[in-house]
Amino acid sequence: MIPSPEILLQWAKIITPKDKADWFKAMRCEMAATPDKRQHYGFAFGCLKAALFEAARSRKGLQYMARFCGAFMLFAISCFALNKANVYINTPGELAVSKLITKLCWLYICGAGLLLISLKGLRLYAAAGLGIALCIIGYLYIWPQDYGTLSHHFLIALFIETSTLMLILLCASIYLNLLYTPDHDAA
Repeated sequence: MIPSPEILLQWAKIITPKDKADWFKAMRCEMAATPDKRQHYGFAFGCLKAALFEAARSRKGLQYMARFCGAFMLFAISCFALNKANVYINTPGELAVSKLITKLCWLYICGAGLLLISLKGLRLYAAAGLGIALCIIGYLYIWPQDYGTLSHHFLIALFIETSTLMLILLCASIYLNLLYTPDHDAA
């Protein structure tokens, strides 16, 4: 069922940034002045499309798109790694690697959720994760030991990758917080 042109204009009003409220009123008056009712759908769809593009180009829209894309990438990489880590497990070493990668992927999925929900929560999560990963790297470099089924170099590489990802998340949360401030909603 296709919504009415009035509903499409209401959606456009909701999406439109606050500083473009005059534009929305002008579009509503222009649609009301159009005598041909068949043109109302095309006009309303055009207004909705323009409102979507305007919202996407605002600082707030850019911040939300960046947060969504980052969360999607983290989630997709984690799902891919979870799938690959649990496919062929034939030795105790492969089982240990699978368990470790699975735990890290669940931590990354939590990071994706925080990226969508709260930048402050993501900043604390990433800072704590970076600190823990750097401590583990330091421990592995200073006191190399035999970890049985896991290679020492594999563990170092895995925690370097984890600390890099946590550093990226920390920088992204700081940047996205700076990108959008309620005082400056226009791009």
